[in-house]
Amino acid sequence: LALTSYTELTRSLSYDYSPAEVPPALPARNGRDFPPEDCDEFGVTALHYLVGCGCVDGCREILVGGDPMQLCHRQDRRGRTPLHWAAIKGYPKLCDLLIMHGSDAHTRDQDRYTPLHHACSEGARQVALLLLSARADPSAPGRANKTPLMKASTSGHLDICRLLIHARSNAEAVTQRGRNALHLAAMAGRAEVCEYLATHFPQCLHQRDGDGETPLDLAIASKRVASSNVLRKAVMLHKY
Repeated sequence: LALTSYTELTRSLSYDYSPAEVPPALPARNGRDFPPEDCDEFGVTALHYLVGCGCVDGCREILVGGDPMQLCHRQDRRGRTPLHWAAIKGYPKLCDLLIMHGSDAHTRDQDRYTPLHHACSEGARQVALLLLSARADPSAPGRANKTPLMKASTSGHLDICRLLIHARSNAEAVTQRGRNALHLAAMAGRAEVCEYLATHFPQCLHQRDGDGETPLDLAIASKRVASSNVLRKAVMLHKY
């Protein structure tokens, strides 16, 4: 499989290959092999590509044969390292391999997101656990000050929310608009996450965002019936 453009290469972040369909070769560039230390005009290296394809053996071969620290820290034009790509795709074996070879779990992309932000958004629990084990910050503020907990809450990944809270993520942190994780879960209609956060952090029920809105206000405005019902009960239970 010879891919020459960034658009084609980054399809590896969204396509799903079966094991038999994983591309067996590195991309080609101008009719020649794509050297591990090389990249295209958008900063995509062969390691990025193989990570996106889920090719564990290919990644291991590149890392063993080259300078792993340099290869692991290369960022594409969006500021994403191979570890970011592995987190987005939810590949725990590749995340483990990259971390073992020196990948930094704290590296931020252009949106100020760490690999943990992406893992939490995608629901990749095993990847999130590996990153936390590598000392990733569970409360790291990314774009608009969104934390990994906020990404998991918005996407409705309750198991990851629990994992982050166990890792001492700050549930009261707020975005640039003054919204906490419960606000975001309420807006997105994530009733189970709302119930969990309201039960363990009742103080968040009464926090108002920059527009003066509580999580219940946002759930009602967003027409999230199940979340509204959960939050109404919680507010009645945890009145000041």
